[in-house]
Amino acid sequence: MLKIYLIISVASLLLFTSCSEKQERHDIIVPVPKAEVKKGPQQMKPIKQERDVTWLGKEYSVFVLRSVDKNLPLVKDENGQEYYDNTIEVNVRRADGTDAFRRKFTKQNFSSCAGSSNVAKEGGLLGIVFDRVEGDNLVFAVSVGSPDVQSDAFVPLVMKIDRTGNFSMSLDTQIDSNAGDEYEEDGV
Repeated sequence: MLKIYLIISVASLLLFTSCSEKQERHDIIVPVPKAEVKKGPQQMKPIKQERDVTWLGKEYSVFVLRSVDKNLPLVKDENGQEYYDNTIEVNVRRADGTDAFRRKFTKQNFSSCAGSSNVAKEGGLLGIVFDRVEGDNLVFAVSVGSPDVQSDAFVPLVMKIDRTGNFSMSLDTQIDSNAGDEYEEDGV
């Protein structure tokens, strides 16, 4: 009887030990995300900006409105996805409500400055943003490039509007020296 009890005890011990030595696996298996295939032309979101500025010793409001224009030729991102291009209206309004400057721009307005790269040829008009007052000029940053919001492929341009309402455009060749100052102030 003692032999049977001893055999059962050893068998139980071996069974318990083999179960306790079994290691749990914590592998996490995640399927590879598939790239979303979009059908048909996509469009960028409309954007409206308003900013009050002092220019030529007087107060002005600068309005910029980006709108999708389905009548313009389609543009493409780096992956060949088609998008509708944009028109961007710039309006500089005096304090009395009259317009000092008002014009709608398309990518075609900037083609002479944007160059002949694929980004400039196939991309769209991404944005016009008021930057600063410089002497008698209002200075705007302009970008032409890939319409994909996750892309950083674009051509930076500068547009200046003078006191008479004439505007000029050029390729932006200056590094934004103020960007580093903002980060230093934040302690980054």
